[in-house]
Amino acid sequence: MGGVKRAAADDRVERALDRFRRVIADPAVAKYHAEAAKPTRAPTPPPPPTTTTTTTDGAAIANEIATQNDDPNVLSPPPRTISHRAEDGAATTREDARDDRASLVDALARISTGAFYSPRGGGGGGQTTMTTTTRRDARRAALGDAHVARVTRRGEPEPAYKEFWRQECAFAWGDEWDANHSGRAADDSNSNSKSKSNANAMRYFSAEDAEHRGRRKFIASTLDAFWARYVNVAWDKRHFYELIRADRACHLYYDLEYSKRANPSVSDADGRAATDALISLTLEELAREEGIKTEDGEPLRASDVVVELQSTSATKFSRHLVFKLPGAAFANAAHVGHFVRRLWKRVAETRETDPRCALLFVRKDIDDEVAATPFVDLGVYTRNRAFRVYLSSKFAKRTRLLPTHRLLRVGAGQSVPATEPDRGVFCGSLASVVDDADAARVIEYEGVGTRGAAYTGRVLRGFGGYGGGGGRGETASHTTPFAW
Repeated sequence: MGGVKRAAADDRVERALDRFRRVIADPAVAKYHAEAAKPTRAPTPPPPPTTTTTTTDGAAIANEIATQNDDPNVLSPPPRTISHRAEDGAATTREDARDDRASLVDALARISTGAFYSPRGGGGGGQTTMTTTTRRDARRAALGDAHVARVTRRGEPEPAYKEFWRQECAFAWGDEWDANHSGRAADDSNSNSKSKSNANAMRYFSAEDAEHRGRRKFIASTLDAFWARYVNVAWDKRHFYELIRADRACHLYYDLEYSKRANPSVSDADGRAATDALISLTLEELAREEGIKTEDGEPLRASDVVVELQSTSATKFSRHLVFKLPGAAFANAAHVGHFVRRLWKRVAETRETDPRCALLFVRKDIDDEVAATPFVDLGVYTRNRAFRVYLSSKFAKRTRLLPTHRLLRVGAGQSVPATEPDRGVFCGSLASVVDDADAARVIEYEGVGTRGAAYTGRVLRGFGGYGGGGGRGETASHTTPFAW
């Protein structure tokens, strides 16, 4: 391959030099320089007897450059018939060769770069050259990315994508962008359930930067702009998370996991059974407490509403679930957390009587005698939560989050391999993207939400405090600060 690449490089250099010579030899250029050089040429004595040859070598160009004016905008003159003293012969010294090369480089510097490119469409008899812009546009067309904002230049629109080292800077820039491009106020303090259904609305992500040892950076971007960049990141460098903002509506979501080493008797099949049990209990809870059910009054079917992704490895069973409830969403992650903890209270109370509930407890360590740790991670409902996205792995790990295609199929479904980028799966699996149709009804609970830098509601004290208060119709008796 090295020889092929070198040959290709040599071929490109030769073509460039050939084009350079053709520009120099153009009669129009020769006429232009002859006219431009006339006022500044000093009279020279007639040359001694010589033999004449036509040449385009570097010495001829250097000789011509030395006699023309110093205007940097003037092209170097074309080759012409010049004189060589007969007594010099054909031999040149090494010093002359270096001077010739320096003269050629100087002459090249005076030639406009546009002279080396054919007109658009391949006209002018030269080779058609693909510019950087043309190559970029062709790549975007191949990816089906017709909506990516261009790189900012004078007079062009601002790109809908920007990275920051601080989360609050990403939020501030994104809110300003929304205000300028969608007409919304940058600070809307009247609605905790604000949804962002506009395709051009700002979304927020974070990433563990592989070039900075996993340092977290924050991204404000539209979905189109983010996806266009995301699919071009190497698969083992994708460590991205969606940010579920504290004041935005979101879908019900779960993070399920257990250690295989601590639970050697629990197989992957048992893990899937526990996942199905949790889904069943959740849909029953939604039907009973929130009235979200089918037209027949039955709980919703998992295959209609639940997006399931997995990142199970040799040491850990892991699932992400996102519930796409028809016409309903939660006011924000705090209200999702309240719903989950209320459900978990019932699971703990009926563990002895309902076999499904017994499946939802695992061992945290191999030395634990009793399975008492929740299968559900109850700590993922915090303020501005980072939730890993489709096709990403954690920093320094290689297990990606991929669709299982077991339940609700979003995107191209099973027609596309799980590891192949699918924009439909990406958008359909985001917990933070709530359309207006999904937010027709907003599920929220009195006493639960955000008040500055604290969550309110007794149910948000953590797993140890799931045992009381904070439900619908209840008023929280105190505010529990959250440690960031």
